[in-house]
Amino acid sequence: MSQIKLVEMYKLFLEYIPFPSWIETVDYKIVFLNKACENMLGIELSKVKDQTNKEIFNKKISQEYNRQVNNCINSKKTIWSEYIINGNYIHYCMFPILNEVNQVIAVAGILIDIDQDKEIMNKREEYFGCRFKDEEISKYTIIENICDCIKNIEVKAHRQNLLEDRSISSLILELYRKLLKVKNIETNMHTDRVVKYVTKIGEKLNLELSDLNELILSAELHDIGKIGIPDNILSKPDKLTDEEFKIMKTHTEKGYRIINSLGELDNVAKSVLTHHEKWDGSGYPLGLKQTDIPLFARIIAVADSYDAMVNERIYKKAMKEEDAINELIRCSGTQFDPTIVKVFVDNIEEIRRL
Repeated sequence: MSQIKLVEMYKLFLEYIPFPSWIETVDYKIVFLNKACENMLGIELSKVKDQTNKEIFNKKISQEYNRQVNNCINSKKTIWSEYIINGNYIHYCMFPILNEVNQVIAVAGILIDIDQDKEIMNKREEYFGCRFKDEEISKYTIIENICDCIKNIEVKAHRQNLLEDRSISSLILELYRKLLKVKNIETNMHTDRVVKYVTKIGEKLNLELSDLNELILSAELHDIGKIGIPDNILSKPDKLTDEEFKIMKTHTEKGYRIINSLGELDNVAKSVLTHHEKWDGSGYPLGLKQTDIPLFARIIAVADSYDAMVNERIYKKAMKEEDAINELIRCSGTQFDPTIVKVFVDNIEEIRRL
């Protein structure tokens, strides 16, 4: 894999990580800041790109920081450190980006603002297959798992020397699933249920096994773009404003971009992009109608909407199952594909047992 392509791969990962992150070259030039990092530091990438960190930070911070960068480059290991930025107590880790001959070509980093986000320190939810054992662990467990996952991807990428390799794509998708899990637990549980519903619909439609597997993957990833949606919008307990809803709707395009970048997942990417299209053409983002909407997206739309109706959210109460079924029937032929609605309704007893 070329060095440019490798760095671009890291940019794609870090763009949607829900923590401030950056990439710089071995000669200290900043080449990437994600939005969270721009907001935290009050710096826009366009104004500082290719500048050295010495030109960005004050001399004291720059000297200590570059000492850690050099340590990371020389040791080729992840480095942890901490200090105060803008009055906030900051932990950060930086890790080397290595090429196929084990040379450091850049350094990437992730910042953790402990003062601004203490809530996650008090949660005992299960992240990345491991449970916080006490309140002291905070975000370190999450960051370490992200770094491990990225490292596994990098090793596999060098071994295969091809980013589009299926096994590499699987590792990348696993990273995004983990990031979405950090982002929103409710979204995770919703996705698990939608996968069960679409599987049953696909079976009843007698889909070929290969198509059924693609449908399931599409359902697993249908909300993956939400890792790029701000937390204050994603978890808002009230109705979204018009501007907030406009931002929320971009999750379909963000998801498409993520999946499309992996290659060989064209049907999945298109399904993720179009799962909020409506049968009558009034949906988003493309305004497609009827069978111009991919089949997988039409199936996901029914399963997604049903689950949203019958489960409580922070902004609404759950609807009775009977009322939700009546709503699907009412919207059949306008919002939903009539054939998919009929299959779902005809098999509702089996679906309820899932």
